[in-house]
Amino acid sequence: DTCTVTCAVSDTIEFTYPDRYDFPPNGDYGNFDMEAMLWYQDSLHLFSKDRSSPSTGYTKHYRLPSVGGTYQAELIDSLNTGSTSFINAITAADISEDGLQVALLNADKIWLITDFQSSNFFGGNTAQLSLGSFTQKEGLCFRDGFIYLTDEREPFFGTGGKLYRLHPSVFVGLDERQAELQVEPIYRQDLTLEEIRIGSDYLVWNLLTADGRLLQSGKSKTRITANDLDVAAGIYVIQLVIASSQKAMLVRL
Repeated sequence: DTCTVTCAVSDTIEFTYPDRYDFPPNGDYGNFDMEAMLWYQDSLHLFSKDRSSPSTGYTKHYRLPSVGGTYQAELIDSLNTGSTSFINAITAADISEDGLQVALLNADKIWLITDFQSSNFFGGNTAQLSLGSFTQKEGLCFRDGFIYLTDEREPFFGTGGKLYRLHPSVFVGLDERQAELQVEPIYRQDLTLEEIRIGSDYLVWNLLTADGRLLQSGKSKTRITANDLDVAAGIYVIQLVIASSQKAMLVRL
């Protein structure tokens, strides 16, 4: 069966960037490509997908009126989401129904922002969940207290094309010491987890469902193998904690 949907354009917003001076910009669209947008407090909030060459490592937050007209966008702030690769470029954004949480998505992470004032989102507290870079993630939204995300199907590898549901409790907070915890997940050919190599002598780990339910805890040195995780095949979150840092990862077992 097919259905037909008729859409009408009710208004148009045209805008320029206050910080764009080069035409064309550096790289493919520079840092002015926009795939991520949300509506909040009668304004549109845009987050740039950095396609500079080399990458700047930042997504920029702009604000626009949400009524038709011609404007210059207001540059609010920027957030470092990681440089050197398009994998770190932001592809989607949303704000929770209560206006208290903002989420940004790229190919291998979700950034969860809370405790911000007004629409100064990047002035709030930031938490993170690593997703793994083996699928192309393009869609994200809040619904009933959960975060939903989608990845595009990869014809060559046969992966992706799925919908995931995550609870905000699986995220861990970030601070300037985050780099002290070095973690390297190793995946099998079928993209299930083989082991996690840890650049630390000792840590505590928690295994949770994607909905935030704690299943298992343990202590490890240098590595955690899939055999250490006594659960059925599926998608889970591993939280890794040392005294000065922590990290959360989505894994397939």
